[in-house]
Amino acid sequence: VVNYGAEWCKHCAKLTPAIDALRERWGGEVAFVDADVDALPFTARAVRWTPTVAFYRNGRLVDECERAKPTQVADRAWLHA
Repeated sequence: VVNYGAEWCKHCAKLTPAIDALRERWGGEVAFVDADVDALPFTARAVRWTPTVAFYRNGRLVDECERAKPTQVADRAWLHA
């Protein structure tokens, strides 16, 4: 799970507790990465909105949640776990 965001993004800050809860629940089975689109500009090309949460399985993108909201991310994490 890759959480694309930025320090200035207030919606990203609202999403942080949900991502932390998922990390606590699934951390032993699922890898979580926080990617700051400003610090990693090469990733910014692939991200249209922040926050965006991308779900990968075996290195392949299987789902993406743009303008992610906490409930959306929790639901999708459950589907892809």
